[in-house]
Amino acid sequence: MATQRNGARHHQRSYKLGCELSEEDRAEVLRRFVHRYTGDHTPEWVIRHRRERGNRGHIYPLQFATDVEWLAHTRFKVTAEGRLHKGSSYCESFPTWPANAELRRSEGAAA
Repeated sequence: MATQRNGARHHQRSYKLGCELSEEDRAEVLRRFVHRYTGDHTPEWVIRHRRERGNRGHIYPLQFATDVEWLAHTRFKVTAEGRLHKGSSYCESFPTWPANAELRRSEGAAA
């Protein structure tokens, strides 16, 4: 899908929630997007922090209860055919903070 803007060709971006992607594309985003922090997946940055600091200092809150919940609250760039855009490394997540009611209230107030 393309539009004209100031004489230049500009492509509109289309996005889908992860839960709307095909099974193949969902498996692909779970492989590619390794920084998500869910009950099913702990990213390297959390593991490294725990290893270096133990229980001292800041404890990062879980962002999503499961990978399924992450998919339901994360948008990905897709092609005109609705398939995952293979060249994009961008996603936009909206954390649910399952173990932190204070953050849930804070997010709700900001929306």
